[in-house]
Amino acid sequence: MTAHSAGETRGSWPLGDDPVGGKASQPDSLGRSDFIRHVAAVLNRVRQQTESSVIGVVADWGAGKTSIVNLVREALERPTDDSGWLIAEYNPWSYSDLESLIMGFFAELRAAIPKDGQWDQTRERIGGFAAAVAPIGKLAGLVGVDLESVMRAAGKYVAGDVSVSGRRAQAEEALQNLGRPILVILDDLDRLAPDELLLVFKLVRLVGRLPNIYYLLCYDEQTLLDVLEKSSLVSSRKRALDYMEKIVQVRIDVPPLREAQISHGIDNAIDAILSGEQLERVDINRIAEAYGAHLRDRLTTPRSIRRLFAQVDAFYAPIKDEVNFTDYVLLTFVRTCEPGVYRMLYERREELINQPPRSVSTALRDPAAGDDWRRRLREAGVSADNVEGVLGILAILFVPVKEAMEHGRLSSSYTEDLAKRRCIGHPDYFDRYFAFSVPEEDIADSVVATALRQLAEQVPGAEVDQLTNRLKTDTSRVVRKLRALRNRRLEPAGPLIRLLGKVYDQLPPDSLFTARPHLDVALLTCSLLGDLPEEDGARMLRALAETDAGAELAVRAVRTLRRAGPGGERTGLPSLSWISTAEEVMLELIKARLTRAESEPLTAVSCSLFRELLHGWHDVAPSGVTAWLWEQITTERWSLLGLIVHYSSIDIAPDGRRVPRPILQEPNWSDLGGLIDLGRTFEYLHKELDAAEAVKRPETADEIPAEQHVLWQLRELRRRVAVQTEMDEQGQGQEA
Repeated sequence: MTAHSAGETRGSWPLGDDPVGGKASQPDSLGRSDFIRHVAAVLNRVRQQTESSVIGVVADWGAGKTSIVNLVREALERPTDDSGWLIAEYNPWSYSDLESLIMGFFAELRAAIPKDGQWDQTRERIGGFAAAVAPIGKLAGLVGVDLESVMRAAGKYVAGDVSVSGRRAQAEEALQNLGRPILVILDDLDRLAPDELLLVFKLVRLVGRLPNIYYLLCYDEQTLLDVLEKSSLVSSRKRALDYMEKIVQVRIDVPPLREAQISHGIDNAIDAILSGEQLERVDINRIAEAYGAHLRDRLTTPRSIRRLFAQVDAFYAPIKDEVNFTDYVLLTFVRTCEPGVYRMLYERREELINQPPRSVSTALRDPAAGDDWRRRLREAGVSADNVEGVLGILAILFVPVKEAMEHGRLSSSYTEDLAKRRCIGHPDYFDRYFAFSVPEEDIADSVVATALRQLAEQVPGAEVDQLTNRLKTDTSRVVRKLRALRNRRLEPAGPLIRLLGKVYDQLPPDSLFTARPHLDVALLTCSLLGDLPEEDGARMLRALAETDAGAELAVRAVRTLRRAGPGGERTGLPSLSWISTAEEVMLELIKARLTRAESEPLTAVSCSLFRELLHGWHDVAPSGVTAWLWEQITTERWSLLGLIVHYSSIDIAPDGRRVPRPILQEPNWSDLGGLIDLGRTFEYLHKELDAAEAVKRPETADEIPAEQHVLWQLRELRRRVAVQTEMDEQGQGQEA
């Protein structure tokens, strides 16, 4: 399926490769009418000056020779009187030897002569000459021409005693009496094998030079000369040129496409594929940059333009909402014109999209420099003349190549812009361009956009379910898509925040070095809160706090926004104009949840929520949270050791047990000390800490109870604090 509806009538330009014919359904979009009139005038002058001649239409492959011939034919056939041109199209590809070539030629010649009775004798004499020069026994191998009438007309001549020269004279007389010129068109001569080409030229030179017979030969000169050099008759390029001078009397060179024609052709192709959609200015500029860098050197013929955009059109429609059009066009150019580079790009996927390398040896390599990329392109089969141009195309598509060429680093905002525009250089979109679809492990941007509309309209459907599931399994990728859509103002802030709160406790665990889904969701929530006015924002925070997962997200978001600073310069987040109100609401929510926790077992509150609530309170009112915690301890609602264990644990371990976090490394000392006062903790637990040394340590850490593990850590921490205190006192004494 293409960008056009199935029943739509489509012209040959710009997406088809069929030659144009000058009719309404096949218009000439290159503005060649003046040239066509000139060619027709040349043919008419040749007709007036000689009774037979050979005209050559010369152009590179794909330059539009066949279209030119069709347009010339249409111009010559316009006169309706009895003096106009008759046209015979002769395809030498259909014949395998000289005899069948001759009979096929005369069959086409007879077919061009009008069928009314006054021309019957002319047709018969042409058939007789054909039978005389080409034995009838050779005709069994002919395919694709109607020879029955030729053989019938020739039968009585074969039985007679007139010589070949007599038959020719009769044919010449009949053609003279015809009084109308016949143009025999021979296209694509450059595609014949050497022996086949010589047969055609022998036919034209020795047999077919009859009165009122003119030949229009169409060929790519360089290719034709190459074919001739491989024949038994011609041994050098000079002899090939000399041979063609003897064959062709009038040479017509098809003008190369002008810059304006190429630009017009590309514009037409893009407009046809986009079907009225408008490109963003940045993508128009990138196409213009690619055109200046290399495309102008490669898209020089109608066929090269059609070939490229036919490939684009063939696969673009199913994923038009999932990729960037400019990047898709440029990669299609690489795939079509430089297939070796196309394969190389996928092999270097991780390098091109700055993904973690698959091996340590790869990770230790320095980034590729410009000369490295030039070498790679040569190894991929790019000709020396095209290396710099193809490299320029890759620099438009991929950050590492651009950095190698410009000898610098691009900002993070550049990569974010790649995601917003769904470019191939972003890791979320690279695979789509090679799969011609959205891979199964990905989620379509159109699905995300539809889900957001459903959330905004409060009519959730299958797309919301898909978005929810992907948030739980591929959080970072989905958050990046949501953030890009937010930049286009397509996100409904309130409903989306509620969805994020709903899934927050179901996200994959954060990794220290790679994915951090909880942080990603919290940062997106911060941005969304910045889109809400104060009253709506406060209401949203309270709505989030109706569940523990939502409360944890709400507190983390407000804490992050507090740290952003004025204008968000420290984190890149937007400043929250109602941050004071957000802090008040956060403190209200924290106290409400911890008040409920007073009547519950400590384990009823998840470890991560417990930490977030305590630190959120400490951020706003540090003395208040410390007093509240010690109240719980001294009233024996919670034990101090149990509180530390719960604070220091993650919620889920592989075997379901709580696993303490290390508390002997920064910043956990200050975090814990800021909440409960380490000095008071050491004093309160001094008996347990003194006794901890006597407990025999098991052989494996898995056998250590959580409380005992924390006691050993606290004992070590107490020792270190004591040593540091002694050193500080000695230093002060020396200064005194």
